Amino acid sequence: MDTEIVAKNSNAPMVTIGAGPIALDGLTPAQQNEIRMLAAKKGIDLAADAAKMQLQLQAATAEVDTVLTAAKGLQSAGARISIESTSHTATGTITIKAKKGLIL
Repeated sequence: MDTEIVAKNSNAPMVTIGAGPIALDGLTPAQQNEIRMLAAKKGIDLAADAAKMQLQLQAATAEVDTVLTAAKGLQSAGARISIESTSHTATGTITIKAKKGLIL
């Protein structure tokens, strides 16, 4: 499905966005530059969001590993434990519950 961008007070398409690259025919050099700048900014924003989510995943993974290591250590020492931990990631939460020596 194609999407058209038209000039104000006009029905003539300025840009058609389809499955391929954006055709900038009909735009002034300044408008073409603006479209390129917007695309570059969007690419930078997407890369920054991906990096942020990766850091959140790494932090949550480290937190989960720490809790599991502590729970297993206490369990192997014979302690009757009760631990609950929730870690937040970019896609949801991870909850760990350990009670009475059983890791759930």
